[in-house]
Amino acid sequence: GLVMGIVITKPDIANVVLEYKVNGKELAEGVKIPKGSVVDMVVGINNDDATIPSVIGLTLAEAEEMLFSKQMTTGAVYYEGEISDSTQVAVYKQSPDPSYESISTLTNAVDIWLKQR
Repeated sequence: GLVMGIVITKPDIANVVLEYKVNGKELAEGVKIPKGSVVDMVVGINNDDATIPSVIGLTLAEAEEMLFSKQMTTGAVYYEGEISDSTQVAVYKQSPDPSYESISTLTNAVDIWLKQR
């Protein structure tokens, strides 16, 4: 079979699959590809919830709440430096970066990095 790659979302009037890509190139209808090929999907999203929000400066709980409100999840969580007060920890980096046209995994997970303020 085929291997599911990434899902690329982009603004569109309908929530549909716009195209399939193999090796970054659009896959034309009827073209045969080798078994085991990685296939990416470009999916149209017609609402603002498809954009990845910025969680920079938020606490872990606030970041998780923001992502949940956008139908996304928290991926990996990394801590930098010594944490002496967990109430003073904030997100300083995230991946993927906030953008209008976003690339996300099937789980819509956003990895975050935290450090003490």
